[in-house]
Amino acid sequence: MLQEVALGQKSLADYTHIAGKPLVERIRALAEKLEGQRVLHVSATAFGGGVSEILYTIVPLMRDVGLDAHWHVIFGKEEFFNATKLLHNSLQGAEETLSDEQWRVFDEINAINAEGLQGEWDTIIVHDPQPIGLRRGATDKSRNWIWRCHIDLSEPNPAPIARWCSRMPRCCPGVPCGAMSASAWNCTGGRGTASGNGLLVSFAWSVLKASPIITRINSPAGCASG
Repeated sequence: MLQEVALGQKSLADYTHIAGKPLVERIRALAEKLEGQRVLHVSATAFGGGVSEILYTIVPLMRDVGLDAHWHVIFGKEEFFNATKLLHNSLQGAEETLSDEQWRVFDEINAINAEGLQGEWDTIIVHDPQPIGLRRGATDKSRNWIWRCHIDLSEPNPAPIARWCSRMPRCCPGVPCGAMSASAWNCTGGRGTASGNGLLVSFAWSVLKASPIITRINSPAGCASG
């Protein structure tokens, strides 16, 4: 079973002096349509990185505006995290990539975590590459899946993406994007080429196995939304 992260309370009103009242009011107005929606964030760890720093704030703020938001962290072992660190670097352009044995460990741990995923959700947001294989074993757990990418994928090593695309040859044409940190990562480029943007989309899409991916967060022009 995935471990839920205990969180304190935060109020969006506390950010009014930073963001300004109009933006705070707009956020609350947009959130009204999502009131009561069950949203789960899934990440690799609750400590020691930018993702955890973001989630310790954003999840309580999502609750403050009316969403039933939670944060779970996955189970892993040393071999798995060694493999995902290599995957992380490879997706940022490092020449070295995962061996067949490392991919086996990656698939195995993601399958174990998928079995341990509890509850029914309106949206599950998967953060970074470590738990990206979760969806393949948990198709009935959420209506919507988002891959939230926090790393630089502008010039990735195409090897890990090609590995996933080989499992789903038609994963590229017209697929949605994930939620990226930079709008420059668009939907151009194609499977089998070195232009990382199209390959990136293929990677996320093939791993999430054709699940609807919400793309309205930092979604560049020309990307299809799911």
